[in-house]
Amino acid sequence: MDRIMVPSHDNQNVPLTLIYDTSVVRDKSHPQPVIISGYGAYGTSMELNFNYQRLLLLKKGFIVAFAHVRGGSEKGREWYTQGKACTEYLINNKYTNKDLICSRGISAGGLLVAGALSMRSDLFKCSIIKVPFLDVTGVMTDPLLPLTEHEVDEWGDPIQSKQVLDYISKYSPYDTLLNADLSTLKDANIYLVGCEDDYRAPLWNVVKYLARLRNLFRDDNSPIAVLKVHQTGHLDEAYGFYAQRKQTAEEFYFISKSLKLDI
Repeated sequence: MDRIMVPSHDNQNVPLTLIYDTSVVRDKSHPQPVIISGYGAYGTSMELNFNYQRLLLLKKGFIVAFAHVRGGSEKGREWYTQGKACTEYLINNKYTNKDLICSRGISAGGLLVAGALSMRSDLFKCSIIKVPFLDVTGVMTDPLLPLTEHEVDEWGDPIQSKQVLDYISKYSPYDTLLNADLSTLKDANIYLVGCEDDYRAPLWNVVKYLARLRNLFRDDNSPIAVLKVHQTGHLDEAYGFYAQRKQTAEEFYFISKSLKLDI
């Protein structure tokens, strides 16, 4: 495992953790496939623990990367407002290339991944976006939704502040899809996961995002977009033992087909 400090555009060093199988020889002339994950919200640090499901990926030569971007608290409260994504670093330093990168985010991490996909779809071949928060503007401007009032401390209050509303619309994935580069977005396959009774990341905001994505492409030259809906739960653990493993198998299959690999 390596911990790299990646210089960002605002002169902050972004921690990037790389996990890989040391028996797989890294050759810069042969880029390796990468799954890069992030969260970046609520001041929550990404706790890296053992996950046996990653072993298959590591044995297949994957680099599993974790971008400790702004919004987490890995460097205290100051870091809560700083940081940048790390995908460009992995490409520029010959770890991988854009055709071998899968981004993955869960819950608020889905916002991070979907937002990055809208802004830089040229960097990702596929993305797995699970129980995500995608229509930040729509949720935060509806005071009748159960969590809107409690989320003001995290995202701001766009009802009371036009400045906050404008700021949210610049990163909310549902909004930023309209500014995406369709010439590269068409090659970025997307696997979405939602839950019917998820009050934290309502299913309707996932479906709404998917509908807008499909409306952007009126012909056959469009990205593959898959939606998997669970009946209950928010995070993987809530699906149940067997459903969770089936979900993981489906994700690995999606990755292998998108990156044209044999997993």
